Amino acid sequence: QLSSHPAVTGALESAGGVTQRKLQRNPTSAEEGGNPDFLDDFDQRRRRAADLPDGTVFSEPAHTRMCRSIITRLDAFDAGTTSFEQLIFTESEYVCRNPDSPYTSVLNMFAAQLLHEANNQIGLNVDYTHRCAKWERFCTGNMTTVQFHLPDPLSMNAYAWQDGCIDAAMLRTICTNSLASADPTDPDNILFPSGYLDTDTNTCNLGCYFNQVLPWLRNNLRIVATDWLNTVESRALTFWLRNAAEFSHREKDDMEVSVVGLSCAEEGCDMTQESCVCEFTPLPNWVYAMHIPRSSTNVAIVVSPTCAKFGEGCTLHAQELYHFFHTLYPRADITYNVITATSSWYMRMITADVLVCPPGEGCLLPAIARDAYTYVYEKTDPTVSTWLTCVPDNYLTRLTVPTYPPAFVQGDCRHLRARIGAWSPDMALAPSLQYSSP
Repeated sequence: QLSSHPAVTGALESAGGVTQRKLQRNPTSAEEGGNPDFLDDFDQRRRRAADLPDGTVFSEPAHTRMCRSIITRLDAFDAGTTSFEQLIFTESEYVCRNPDSPYTSVLNMFAAQLLHEANNQIGLNVDYTHRCAKWERFCTGNMTTVQFHLPDPLSMNAYAWQDGCIDAAMLRTICTNSLASADPTDPDNILFPSGYLDTDTNTCNLGCYFNQVLPWLRNNLRIVATDWLNTVESRALTFWLRNAAEFSHREKDDMEVSVVGLSCAEEGCDMTQESCVCEFTPLPNWVYAMHIPRSSTNVAIVVSPTCAKFGEGCTLHAQELYHFFHTLYPRADITYNVITATSSWYMRMITADVLVCPPGEGCLLPAIARDAYTYVYEKTDPTVSTWLTCVPDNYLTRLTVPTYPPAFVQGDCRHLRARIGAWSPDMALAPSLQYSSP
């Protein structure tokens, strides 16, 4: 469910089979000193309040609208038409602005990119460029989404198209089935047209579609992370070292940041709702001690707003971890934040030295963009809960998907021994531990 656009005031209309919303002209627009969220300068790379200059905001993601045109052009292609004028689709502002569902929003964008690449192999000339603006006028940065920061057009050059993955017949099948589904806006219709889970064997296979998209996702998120490190993170160095007096002499490259990411098991909640079902399954506190090294200069607990508001026990778990980490890592700066900007939330997880996540969709995309020291717990019983366990081996070698639920086994105590609690003499045991002779 795409969140409501703040500037939409009109009713739903149907035009050419495409569901649209019309924006009424705001009498107190930005240039008149009123609402700064409404910008008429559509041709500039700014946050726009509509998808078209006439005030239209598409209520559907680009891949849904693209499928309608692709099917029409496939019909013409089958009838003998060999040349088509370029048709460009941009992403809906609902997707660009969505602050509560970064995982679904990013997949929407890459589903459209997959259609772009597939139809152009045939020559249908249906193109996609997301056009989510790079910045927002008068914005403090607190609500910028990761969608804002993805390259436009998305970077595909480093990873060639896999020939034979999607031919004309398969492209028609994917789009037809997607439009006929219960939710045509679901990017899984495009990325996983046959599903990825075999329920009989509880095994999964991504197929060539999502395998094609995986390197695109990884590459584009790493581009964003590099830009973030060179700008926001460098200015935030004092934030990371705020209370770590023992490490105040360290330079940026000497920092060792560990991040715990907490989110709902599945996206779908909207912060404008009064109530919503957010399944949150915490890990035992001792699990984090196994993965977060003692050399960490900073340990950050980052929580998604939907998890904090709707997840039962999510905020309590974060607060418990905050105090637990203070005991476990006395020399580190421990922080706990509900991150409202999904760009900052994703980038902190991607750029951290160590990332640990309980089950949840929030960590999936950051996990595949990382290189090492990534521990993402996923439910596999009674069925596989996400596609992460199905990714190719060259991705699995960069991360660890530990057994869930975790079981305390012999040897795990070494991660906690003498780090918590207090020493006390045991005079009854002491005689048996003395030497029998000098």
